[in-house]
Amino acid sequence: MVTKLSQCQYALPLLIPEPFTEELQCPLWTFREIKKTWKKTETKDGSNVVLMKSMSICKAVTPMVFCLRLGDLSVSKSQLINTLINDRHSTFFHRNCPGNTKTQLLFEGMAEIAWYCPAGKPNDNFTDCVAFCNLHGDGLTHNKQMNILLEMSSINIVFVAKMDPTCGLEHIFREMAQIYEAHKCLDKAQTEVQTDWSKYPQLAAELLISGHPMELMDGDAGHVPLTWISSVMDQLIHRLGDKSVFVLSVLGIQSSGKSTLLNAMFGLQFAVSAGRCTRGTFMQLVKLSEELKTEFLWDYILVVDTEGLRALELEGNNTIHHDNELATFVVGLGNMTLVNIFGENPSEIQDVLQIVVQAFMRMKKVKLSPSCVFVHQNVSDVSAEEKNMYAKRKLQEKLDKMVELAAKEEECEAENFSDIIKFDVHKDVKYFAPLWEGTPPMAPTNPGYSESVQDLRNYILTKAKPSPGIKLSMFKTKVDDLWNALLNENFVFSFKNTLEIAVYRRLEEEVGKGLKAIVDDLKRVHVSALKTSRRTPDQILIDQLCDCCWEMCPFCGAVCTNSVKNHKLAKDGGMDHSVPFHRSPSVKGFHYKDTIEMSLPFCSTQVAGNATFHPDGSNRQVPYKRYREAGPPADTWSITPHHFQLSYWQWMVCTFKEDLEKNYNMKYYNHGEIPNEWKRVTLKKAIANLEEMYKTV
Repeated sequence: MVTKLSQCQYALPLLIPEPFTEELQCPLWTFREIKKTWKKTETKDGSNVVLMKSMSICKAVTPMVFCLRLGDLSVSKSQLINTLINDRHSTFFHRNCPGNTKTQLLFEGMAEIAWYCPAGKPNDNFTDCVAFCNLHGDGLTHNKQMNILLEMSSINIVFVAKMDPTCGLEHIFREMAQIYEAHKCLDKAQTEVQTDWSKYPQLAAELLISGHPMELMDGDAGHVPLTWISSVMDQLIHRLGDKSVFVLSVLGIQSSGKSTLLNAMFGLQFAVSAGRCTRGTFMQLVKLSEELKTEFLWDYILVVDTEGLRALELEGNNTIHHDNELATFVVGLGNMTLVNIFGENPSEIQDVLQIVVQAFMRMKKVKLSPSCVFVHQNVSDVSAEEKNMYAKRKLQEKLDKMVELAAKEEECEAENFSDIIKFDVHKDVKYFAPLWEGTPPMAPTNPGYSESVQDLRNYILTKAKPSPGIKLSMFKTKVDDLWNALLNENFVFSFKNTLEIAVYRRLEEEVGKGLKAIVDDLKRVHVSALKTSRRTPDQILIDQLCDCCWEMCPFCGAVCTNSVKNHKLAKDGGMDHSVPFHRSPSVKGFHYKDTIEMSLPFCSTQVAGNATFHPDGSNRQVPYKRYREAGPPADTWSITPHHFQLSYWQWMVCTFKEDLEKNYNMKYYNHGEIPNEWKRVTLKKAIANLEEMYKTV
């Protein structure tokens, strides 16, 4: 019967539970006569090779895909698997098959197996034989079958119903963080049966690189897991290197369109909906394209999305303290902060401005200087210039008023918003049209909103271009310092005493004082000296640089490297002319006597061999080994014999061969023919050779 089922391409029973005792039976003996034939496709040398295979299924080694469901599903799991194996044949029996009943007494808890056998065609779903195992019933009530198949399978596919929307990816991240921090705190050796929790930060870093947002601050507990964040950032640095990032954060009232704005601007996937959708703080990496990298001093934009201020869900739970803490943390992290204002309700505008102004004032007191851009959304008429100018003046007045009120609380001397941050109300305030043209959900997207988003993105990039950003390692330290400072009662006092801010500022001030005194003294000395000199400063510099030995090698023309003009020679107790590296004499036009053949070998190589030369074009031959016997100027030179030849001069001769031949009316042929190894020297190798030469010198 099992053989007949296989021939009809139906699934076979693999694990069968007893109806009453629920003990499992595995009828493997019935599979002994089943034979499968398939065509395996392999890629060799860039082409596809099809191999025919035919064997007993008991001997075939194939990967197994295990499919199970958890809970009840509105669709048939078995029917979905059938569409993958054969969409015209019901390999696995399912609820929509003819003759099916509502109650499946014998099928409940049974595991069936079927094999996908490719035909070697381009439209095959798989290139090799694959086994599919299907567990009927709820996997939660059949633990024994589920555990057996999970251990045997290569891939597990779990079908679940639509889950409760209160559980998201951030909760999985949060559980990973808590498990990791708990193990890290215990500092115990990991046992073999435990999950390798040390790899959790690596997995989180890979997800972050892949474009998934990662929770920075727990929105439910209002807590930043510093150990977890630090480890994830370390793994991120390990994968990408200590790259520079530009941190862009956003602040605004709840449901004001912050996440929607970021998604539209950078193509991100922050969650959006009505109410308190974003909880806490999330960060996501946006990589710059290769074209843009050449224009900026950083490689990534780190986008920080935050939950809305004045959330109704948090009403009565010290909302003001929570919002001020969140705003201070986000503004402190960002190189630039987008302040999102929705609608034209004066009370809402005043709420967000009060929080933002206080956060920026705290940044000024701890010597941090982020920039900000105000985005005023849902403005009915963004093209009315006079109305917008009036709105900008009103915004400036409100900001100045908020600064005046916050200055008393923060004990800061500031009278207007420009005193605490560099801000231009004419450029740094943007007005957006409504997102929808009409009433959702049937309303289309407003094209004016998309245009405003594009303009804002370009403005942000233009404003961020001169910024050096922040290294990932410094961002990690900044998160740690900001959060620890916020946990203390006095934020400013705590943050000022962190190693990053206080020590650096003190060092900067002390170095500045010392440098100023030194520079003033140097200016005074040099100005007084120049007044007594008739020569101009540039003439003095030229004379100083040119006051050295300019004698040239009689063979290759290399200039003596002695820095003293008319220096003593060896016969007078000094040093003869010399140069560390000589070149091909053909550069100077040196050639074989009575021919037009260029002399190619380096003179430092010639003095190590048995070749001869004719001094001053005479008929007298002098061995290169005894070149001093030729008389002046050769007798005043010290040429060290060696076979090292600079690749640069080999490249130079090959590159400018025709120019040299034309200039000296000579030819590189016969004895002067350029070797093939010289022709293989590239410009890159020549430059590297020069750099190595200067290191040696």
